[in-house]
Amino acid sequence: SYGFLFFRFRPQAHFYVLVVMMRGLLVGIVPAIPKPAVQIFAFASTLIATLIATMHLKPWRMQIFNWVDAIFVVVLILFLFLGSFAVDVDNTDFLGWTVVTIISLALSMIPMIFAHAVFKHFGAVARAYRFFLCHSKADAGAFARWLKMKLKAGGNFRGDVFLDCDSLESLDSLMSIVATEVQTLVVLGSKSVFFRPWCAAEMTAAHENGVQGLLVALPGIQVPGEDLVANLDTMIIDLVVLVDSGLRREAIRRAVLAFCEKPAIQVPKEINARGCRELGNLLVRGVAEGAVHCEPTQVASSKTSIIVDPTSFEASAAGYVLQSMLVLHAYRNT
Repeated sequence: SYGFLFFRFRPQAHFYVLVVMMRGLLVGIVPAIPKPAVQIFAFASTLIATLIATMHLKPWRMQIFNWVDAIFVVVLILFLFLGSFAVDVDNTDFLGWTVVTIISLALSMIPMIFAHAVFKHFGAVARAYRFFLCHSKADAGAFARWLKMKLKAGGNFRGDVFLDCDSLESLDSLMSIVATEVQTLVVLGSKSVFFRPWCAAEMTAAHENGVQGLLVALPGIQVPGEDLVANLDTMIIDLVVLVDSGLRREAIRRAVLAFCEKPAIQVPKEINARGCRELGNLLVRGVAEGAVHCEPTQVASSKTSIIVDPTSFEASAAGYVLQSMLVLHAYRNT
């Protein structure tokens, strides 16, 4: 029943509704102040404070709304400064010093913003997730699990690996996580990944926010052509769900087409543990195009055998996942 208060903001900035409400309250109180100079100072201080909060937190769910909010606030501040010269006051010195102080505070923000941008670009601050595995559960659910296990076992990178069935608490936060907490979106290109709505949403969030994207071409991948991508409503099932979430059709179209045209890492149909480990190494190194080579591995003697359909890529991946879990269980019980 309170969702209308928060649906406009990112889950990490849900509290920003209080900032918006407080801004409206303070702006409403300003006209009650008797002195015009104090009114100008209070109004400008409120606007500058909310401008800083908007640019730092980027609270709105869509990135473009953060810029629209900031631009409107800047325009209001400019009109406020221009209007201050037409105010009839007795103590003009006080009004002059008020305007000079506000302008000085605004100008002092420029080097601070520049320093913050430089630190954010060159600093050691890392995003929470090194990889986000974008996949269709119907064709690559088991392989996504196996790849995550191999990436985590390698451990030669900072951050975690996001797999939605492990880490996702709400679909509403999915696009925000991709946009703000992920370094690399790995699209596991299977038969239906480009046709699933939430996979398209993840690609859109990555493309719109400058997140690195890598495409892994699995056996049976179906890459839609430009003509099919142009007709999204026919191509993507339940596209209206994404549109209702605030995504624009044109943004989805651009993102899906960009991932369709990316060079890919080719994965053979008969992949083994060594091949999956090699794929993980390619992803960690950021290789955008290549092929996974599966050299035969020596078969060790065992009391337990896992029989899978070798012609099914997902069945083979599920078998390797089960093998890894059984080996870990046996190791812990020894």
